[in-house]
Amino acid sequence: MRRIPRAGGWHPAAQRDRRAEIGVKARLFGGDAQATASLFEIKEANRARRDGVPDRVAADGSTFSIATGETRSRGA
Repeated sequence: MRRIPRAGGWHPAAQRDRRAEIGVKARLFGGDAQATASLFEIKEANRARRDGVPDRVAADGSTFSIATGETRSRGA
């Protein structure tokens, strides 16, 4: 995990993502029917999530976040 120094302590690096989508549309039977299809892929890195340790709370009552690595979603 890459961390960036900031006032008040260290913070996880910013979230990065890459998205790709491709799709087609078609009219069939002289326009009486339509069809669509698409594929997509989303990759995210440094996605922040709440730290799962319940007793880690800042003095002002806020909770902490950690970077979870990389996630990927695909669909059709």
